[in-house]
Amino acid sequence: MSSPQIIIVGAGVIGLSTGITLLEGGFTNVEIVSQAVSPDTTSDIAAAIWRPTHVHSEHLLKFCEASLEKLKALSEIKSSGVKYVTRTEFYREFKEPVWHGLLEKTKPAIKKPKQYEHEISYKVPLMDTSIYMNYLMETFKKLGGKLSKQKINSLQDIKAEVIVNCTGLGAKECATDSSLYPIQGQVVVVERPARLTASIAAPEDFIYIISRNKDCIVGGTAEANNWQTKPDLKLAKTLIQRASELCPAIAKQKVIKHKVGLRPGRLSIRLESEWDAEGNLLIHNYGHGGAGHSLSWGCAKAVLELILFG
Repeated sequence: MSSPQIIIVGAGVIGLSTGITLLEGGFTNVEIVSQAVSPDTTSDIAAAIWRPTHVHSEHLLKFCEASLEKLKALSEIKSSGVKYVTRTEFYREFKEPVWHGLLEKTKPAIKKPKQYEHEISYKVPLMDTSIYMNYLMETFKKLGGKLSKQKINSLQDIKAEVIVNCTGLGAKECATDSSLYPIQGQVVVVERPARLTASIAAPEDFIYIISRNKDCIVGGTAEANNWQTKPDLKLAKTLIQRASELCPAIAKQKVIKHKVGLRPGRLSIRLESEWDAEGNLLIHNYGHGGAGHSLSWGCAKAVLELILFG
């Protein structure tokens, strides 16, 4: 049988991961259409360390396991921008997430601040989006995928045998999903402190420091229903100040840029299939909150299974 025409809407990490997975799964006629492509997607703004946040799904653990398996393989490819780092977290009250058992525990990278009672460290994938997003895009193309830039107002405008909706927050309009809402996140990109190679965080206070190859991400915020995409410079100073309480060297680093992104918040990830009025298969894959990079490969595998097995 000939490969069906598959059009994926959205070129963020969810759309690109899905496209690569379908091509590697044997489909040959795969195209991504999107209004924005890297480096101008929300996925490019993300700190992109593996940690599912602001996301809900009954299949969360399944998505986590499949994504970690793929990211481990990618970490062995230097050009992918994926590497394992030590992440140390501090808590006043610690409640272990369901996915903690999937990670290798290690010794804390720094001394615990006095205001916290608990600390935990583990090895986790870090996706440097300045490298990773371009790697995904180029991999998709090398596998034979097509990528076109265009605005899609409605999924009904797409004509293909299989349509995969990976539009993130854009699904609020193009899929008329009123349950979607923005979770605004602001970060500051600073020069990387010379001796900082780990990630440090206080999740209860939503403070995180993520050391990358050439810079350092300092965050952050998670404000529901805030559509503002312009950086708040006063808030940026507060982010630096809070992070400096965990790592004093941050206060001395030069600010490179400010970033604001809108995470696609939803009661639960929407990953399901339906048939449209013309008899084409429509698959939804969106609503990942702050876990797009963490769950993308597991959700992409689920899309492949929906096409193959229904």
